[in-house]
Amino acid sequence: MFIKSNSKKSSKIFTILAFIGLLFILTGTVTAYIANEEGLASRLGGFGAGMGCSLIFVSTISLIINGRKSEQQLKKEQNQIDERFIRIREKASFGSFFVSIFSMLVAIITFLCLNNMPACFITIVLLFIHIISYSLFIFRYNKIL
Repeated sequence: MFIKSNSKKSSKIFTILAFIGLLFILTGTVTAYIANEEGLASRLGGFGAGMGCSLIFVSTISLIINGRKSEQQLKKEQNQIDERFIRIREKASFGSFFVSIFSMLVAIITFLCLNNMPACFITIVLLFIHIISYSLFIFRYNKIL
């Protein structure tokens, strides 16, 4: 139910939905009051009031989420442009690469000590795939940049 277009248009739509929900509540309450008996009219009044409450609830939550999204998207775009954050992400990915390499080496040594050759072989293959993909990505990005 969340509308992903621009925030001004979606806020207008959800404000209109909230007013429609208010109209549902009012007409449902009036219908139930006028019916004043246990018939179809009072049940429809209760249904209208419930639908109105749910429309108001969904509209309010959507307006809050859309308001927060725009602030978060603005901060995210600023962080992606900022060179300091780019360098931090690069260093973090470089560090995590070496942590994964060393953890695979520890796993290989552990499997060799336990004499579990299939698991050792699988880990060696994964280690080589990891190193080769790292080298290919460096080669590719050096050509692009």
